[in-house]
Amino acid sequence: MADDFDWRVEARKLREPTEKELEDYDCGIIDWREVLWVYKELPQEDMYLNNHIGSSIIVGLGKMNELDQAEETFQLTLERQVDRPNTYLLNSLLTACNRCNKPEKTLEWFQLHVASEEGLQLKPNRDSLRAVLVACGKMGDAQLAKSTFVRMLEMRFKPELQACNAVLRACIAANDVEGKQYILDLMVKCKIEGNAETTLLLAH
Repeated sequence: MADDFDWRVEARKLREPTEKELEDYDCGIIDWREVLWVYKELPQEDMYLNNHIGSSIIVGLGKMNELDQAEETFQLTLERQVDRPNTYLLNSLLTACNRCNKPEKTLEWFQLHVASEEGLQLKPNRDSLRAVLVACGKMGDAQLAKSTFVRMLEMRFKPELQACNAVLRACIAANDVEGKQYILDLMVKCKIEGNAETTLLLAH
């Protein structure tokens, strides 16, 4: 690459920004697709990646419903990051999968990098397991939801409303009356108050 190459100048040659893009920029809204493009185009020594940067891009792309590019960012981060991959990085991808309504992808990535010896062999934390529960709720997989919830309790994680709602959703979808009642009883025992989502779930 020529010494006088300036990616900012070259990028501006592509097109002028629209009024909406200028407004978004002023409001602090970032087009994460363009951020990914920059990291792909520039040499590694000019734009380093780490868990924090990679996770931020993945979260942004997930909010934009750009799962393919979020997965691409995950792989790019693994290839180029200057630190060791951690659970925080994986969690950002799991969340992106759920946001993009691809819960099966959430379970696939979790299986590869947590449960399998072929992946990164990361230790899951509360956010990792919560993402699995949300995926189970979307898929109606009551069996996996219940076993994951029990795993959370065994790891001494305090039950929380989002996790309970996810298991409730899965149990109701699978017509698992016993599993549903178990979660409701636990919510009473742990003094976890339901919200609008809980009320809506129990109305069905």
